Amino acid sequence: MSASWRRRAALAMALSFIITRDDVDEAQYRALGAHADFAAATRILVDSAGSGTGVLVAPRWVITAGHVVLDRPVGALRVLVGGQTVAVRRAVVHPQYITTPRGIARTAHDVALLELAEASCVSPMPLATRPPEIGSRAALVGYGVGGPGARDTAGTRRGAFNRIDQLGGPWRGNNLPAHMLLLDFDDGRPGSRNPLGGSTPEPLEGIASGGDSGGGLFVQQDGRWHVVGTFSVSMVDIGGAMVQQFGGTVNLYVGIDGHRDWIGETIGGTDGQRGVRPAGCGT
Repeated sequence: MSASWRRRAALAMALSFIITRDDVDEAQYRALGAHADFAAATRILVDSAGSGTGVLVAPRWVITAGHVVLDRPVGALRVLVGGQTVAVRRAVVHPQYITTPRGIARTAHDVALLELAEASCVSPMPLATRPPEIGSRAALVGYGVGGPGARDTAGTRRGAFNRIDQLGGPWRGNNLPAHMLLLDFDDGRPGSRNPLGGSTPEPLEGIASGGDSGGGLFVQQDGRWHVVGTFSVSMVDIGGAMVQQFGGTVNLYVGIDGHRDWIGETIGGTDGQRGVRPAGCGT
């Protein structure tokens, strides 16, 4: 990891505060987060305290970021899903995240799967069947600190929209693998920072931050939402952070497409079998 990368990563952790537009009613972000389409979004708890976010992708399985659960005792892990807190039976961190030295090569595999002690009646979010396209409209949901200028506390569930600006490739001196997804926060102000893609923000523009780690990035495929990636890290633009708007902040998401085989081998069964809700859940 380069010195500049370490400084940016440290700043991201220090300021990691979903970040929203300050000219849009906060209630709209909360309403999107609570929408039934995203009921599979979960909160990861360690010893009853918030640690990250995840997505239910099978009745007994949640996908999240590796750094959220690495070296955490399984007995301390809980998942809040569908209003219920469920114990974790097993945490499986991607082997390349465990063994790779710190840096962008490790971040590329920052993903983990949690096996729940009991199946959830919440309908799982299907995995994306193909990589997204640049410019695709995406939704993100998380429990992190946030609000305008990231002044709020963690634990509030919010949703936001953004656009996927880049799929892997050159970025800040790194050559990212194709499965990594990048998007930035456009605040829409004249002269605001815009390192990636277009500068026009979504009406509910937002970006993930602290406490949102492991949260899903969702795109619509074949008429319904699918999870296409999980949130790993933010690179905060220093100037944008100083004025509490966070324009130019970049999110890196770990794409499902690069880990599809590992997910299938870990969970087992076909996509259809993984999506079956347990008996007794009703209609």
